[in-house]
Amino acid sequence: MLPVNRKLGLFWQARGRNLSGATIETPRHSDERDSTARQETAEPEASLRVELIGRLTAASFELEARLAEISRAAGVAGGVGEARAQLAQLTALSRSVATASPASLATLRTEITANLTAATNLAQQIKTEATTGQAARAAEFAAINADTRRTVESLSADLYERRIFAPYLKFDSSQDEADYREREAERQRYIAEQMAKNTPQGNLNAGGAVAGQMLDAETHGAGESPDFAPRWNELREQLRKQRRTVESEGLSTEEYDRNLRANVHRFLAAKGVPEAEIDAKLKAATDPLDAAQPYLATVKDAESLKAELGADAPPAGITANPAAPSTPNLSQQPQLGTLAATLQISGVILTDAARPGGHGLTAAITATKTEGRTA
Repeated sequence: MLPVNRKLGLFWQARGRNLSGATIETPRHSDERDSTARQETAEPEASLRVELIGRLTAASFELEARLAEISRAAGVAGGVGEARAQLAQLTALSRSVATASPASLATLRTEITANLTAATNLAQQIKTEATTGQAARAAEFAAINADTRRTVESLSADLYERRIFAPYLKFDSSQDEADYREREAERQRYIAEQMAKNTPQGNLNAGGAVAGQMLDAETHGAGESPDFAPRWNELREQLRKQRRTVESEGLSTEEYDRNLRANVHRFLAAKGVPEAEIDAKLKAATDPLDAAQPYLATVKDAESLKAELGADAPPAGITANPAAPSTPNLSQQPQLGTLAATLQISGVILTDAARPGGHGLTAAITATKTEGRTA
C-alpha cells in the first residue's frame, strides 16, 4: 500500500500539477511545434500582404480619379502617359505582393513605398493641372458666351431696329409680305425670350433664330445688301463656337438644332430645292448652315467672280503690276469693300500691298475651299 504523500503526488500529476501547485509541461510532438511556429509566422505575413495591397489599391484609385479629371478638362494632357505607366506599375506590384514569399515581402515593401510616393506626387501634379485647365476652359467658355450675346444683340438691332435690309426686300404679293412679317415678329419675340434667360443655351437659341431671320430675309433680296455677307459670316462662325462650347459642357443643343434645321429647310425650299434633296443635304451636313451656304446669293456672285478671275490668273495667285498707279484703299471705297467681302467668301483674299518700288493690289486665291463650301 502506497504512502499518502505518494498517492497525492500521483493524483496531482494526473491533474497536470505538481505538489507545489505549479503547472507541469506536457511534452508535444515535433510536428505540433512546427505547426504552431508556422501559424505565428503566417499571421504577420498575411497582415503585411493586406496592408501593402490596400495601399497599392488606394493609390491606383487616386490616379484613376485624377485621370478622369484630365479627361473633363479640355486641353489638359500633361501627365496622362506617366499616370498610365504608374498605374500599370502599381497593378504589377499588387500581383507580386499576392504571390511573394515571406522573404521577398521585405524587399517588395521598400519598392512599393518608393512607387507610392511617386504615385502620390504625380496625382497631386495632375490635380493641379486639371484644376488650372478647368479654370482656363471656364474662362474661354465665358468669353465665347459673352461674344455670342454681343453678336446676337447687335444683329437683332440691325434687323429689328435699324432695319438695314429693308430697302432690299421684295415680295411677290401682299400675302407674301404678310407671311414674312408674321415670321419676323415671331422670331423677334423668341429672340427676346431666349436672351432674357441669360444662359449659354438661351444665347445659342437666340442666335439660331437670328440666323433663321437672315436666311428668310435673304430669300427676299437681303443678300444684295453689302452688309449681309460680313454679318452673316460673323454670326455663322460665332454660332459654331457657341454650340461647341455648350455641347462640351454637357448641355443640350436639341432646341437650337431643331429650330435651325427647320429654318434652313424653309430657306432651301424657297430656293426651289426639291424636298428629297433638302433632306439629303441636311442629313449629310454636320452644321445645317453648311447646307444653306451654297444657295446664298452673295456666294453665287463670289463663285462667278472667282471663275472670271481664275481664268487669267496663275495657279498661285494674281498680282497687279507693281508699276501701276496706286490703287485706292478698299476701306475708303464702299463698292470695293463689298467686292472684297464677296471675294472672301469665294476664297479670294484682297489686301492693300505696299511693296518697294510701288503699291499694288494683291489677290491671292486660296488653294483650299472656303469653310462655307465644305461639309
